Amino acid sequence: LNNVTFENKGSVRVEGGFTINTGINSLLNEDSISAASLTLNTKFKNSGVLISTAGSVTFNGVSNSYNSCILKSDDSFTFSGIDTLFNAAVIRSGNKVTSQITLQGQYFKNESTGFVEGINFANIGTTVLGSGNFAFSGNTINQGKFGIDGGGLNFYDFTLTGMRFFDVQNVVPHSSVTKNALIKQDTTFLPGTCSNIIKQAVCGQAAPIKILSNSPICIGNTPSLTITGLEKGNKLQVYLGKDSLSGIITGTGGDMSFVIPASRLKTDTNIISLRLKTEKCGDFYIGDSAIIVVNASPNVSLPVTGGIFCQGALATVKIANSDYKVNYRMFENNAPVSLVKTGTGSDIIIELMNLPPGVHTLTIVADAYGCASVNLINNATVFINAPPMINLMATAVSPVCQNQSSVVTIKNTANGASYDAFVNGNLVGHGIGTGLDLPIPIPAIALRVGSNVVTVKTKVSGCGTVILVTTATIMVNPDPTLYFEASGSTVTNAQDTAFVTITNAPVGTQLTVNYPNMSSPTLIPVNNALPIVYKFKISDAVTSDFVVKISATVIGCKSVTYSDTALIRVRRTITSLSNEASLQDLNVYPNPSNSIFYVQSGAEFNKITMTNITGTVVWEEGFSPTSNKTIEEDLPKGIYYLELEGADFKVNRKVIKE
Repeated sequence: LNNVTFENKGSVRVEGGFTINTGINSLLNEDSISAASLTLNTKFKNSGVLISTAGSVTFNGVSNSYNSCILKSDDSFTFSGIDTLFNAAVIRSGNKVTSQITLQGQYFKNESTGFVEGINFANIGTTVLGSGNFAFSGNTINQGKFGIDGGGLNFYDFTLTGMRFFDVQNVVPHSSVTKNALIKQDTTFLPGTCSNIIKQAVCGQAAPIKILSNSPICIGNTPSLTITGLEKGNKLQVYLGKDSLSGIITGTGGDMSFVIPASRLKTDTNIISLRLKTEKCGDFYIGDSAIIVVNASPNVSLPVTGGIFCQGALATVKIANSDYKVNYRMFENNAPVSLVKTGTGSDIIIELMNLPPGVHTLTIVADAYGCASVNLINNATVFINAPPMINLMATAVSPVCQNQSSVVTIKNTANGASYDAFVNGNLVGHGIGTGLDLPIPIPAIALRVGSNVVTVKTKVSGCGTVILVTTATIMVNPDPTLYFEASGSTVTNAQDTAFVTITNAPVGTQLTVNYPNMSSPTLIPVNNALPIVYKFKISDAVTSDFVVKISATVIGCKSVTYSDTALIRVRRTITSLSNEASLQDLNVYPNPSNSIFYVQSGAEFNKITMTNITGTVVWEEGFSPTSNKTIEEDLPKGIYYLELEGADFKVNRKVIKE
């Protein structure tokens, strides 16, 4: 046959050789082709029987080809070609001592149902892939990549012992290849991958045979089969794996029932097959089979774990050591709250439907197919919490003094929710909501002078942490400080006005000037840069110098007091004021001083008297007239008054010893 597509659904018998040559052609065989020898120089799909009755089978493939039934040679089988030969059934060489299966094509892919059998085997450079079995009893050679894909091929040489797979292995097979012993394949059984035409019509059973079962069943129940389509007079046997479950059953032309002893089945999946007995083809398994699943009654004592979850988030229940293939579902008050989850033989997690806030006690129903549904002994308790509210109001006690604590109050807190207060990124307070307002103390050590913004984070068990929208601000004021300087004026005329000048007094200071038998109203500076000047009249009866006291108080976080004095000089008896201008140049420095005072004057003086603020003379010295003098007295710290006396004047200056 040249350049044709040959499709066979009947029976072909050739006394000599059968050849299909290369070209745009293919061989499609669903029944049987037998010839003295077979040469296929094309691609093919065989789901029937290809047999050489006297010679060899040679396949020179030009494209992917497939064998899913029986490819049998009376002598040898040779595969060469540039593509892949896929085998899902039986390839078999003859029983002669010289019979050999030779692979020298590009790829040979053996499926899990594939079986390659013969006397001798030689792989001459072919890459062999897949799984399934190879079985040989003669010389075996491997010079190609055998099992390189790790699919799990099994190669068994009946005559070879030890670790080797092949008598000659120029290339070591892949580590996934095994050499398990095989019972020689009974190829009188047609593989299940063969076409129905070859399995039934050719072998004496025209109609398809079907098996129905009452699967699944619970352990202890009786399994049964219904066999349909077995023609009258035809015979079959029922098998579980390789074990016969029945004697010969003869067809009646109608449906037939068969009861299987429960003791013959295992708790799991049982595959039941039928072996048809025919005169033309011998015995073979039909394509249809039945699966009987035997389930054990569910274990009702499994450990169950609920949990705490946030409303709207995924809530789950854990069942430990679940039964394999048992279905579990959660119920609350007989209403389902989950989908069905199938057991795996280990722990499983069941996802719950959206539940409202509250405590939920859930029942678990276990259902093994074929068995009655049962409730697990243990219930699951699930707590669903509402998400924390972020729009709560937060207020603070403010302002506070330096080194003073404060309190942040959160309005209408959620019962059981936790609240954490943060200042400058640091956790400074914590509280648990009660459904009412929640005060959280803020320690003084957490606050700094100035503005402190308090951020509150809240969390409900099972829910994430969120930050309240509103913040609270705590203003911390520093402790007040108070210092000022006061100086007095000189009175020269009758009914003259005295001046007290106060400088550097802080804004808001409450000042009072006290002088003999009188005091001023409260004086409050409004600008640190401007001095306060207080004026008062001096009666003619006052003829000597006197001291006035200035008292001050700052009221803030705490009251701070400070006082100073000012000397009012009285010069009504001076007969000559010729040196008055020079006295304006009087300079005492440094002032304040911690040791020495230097006195310089525009007019000469011959005496210095130093008094303290009570008027007590603490040092006095007379000397020849001079305009410069150094005072080196070791005096206590405090405020003192220097009186310089010249021929026609007296003048006073306040000095401070530090």
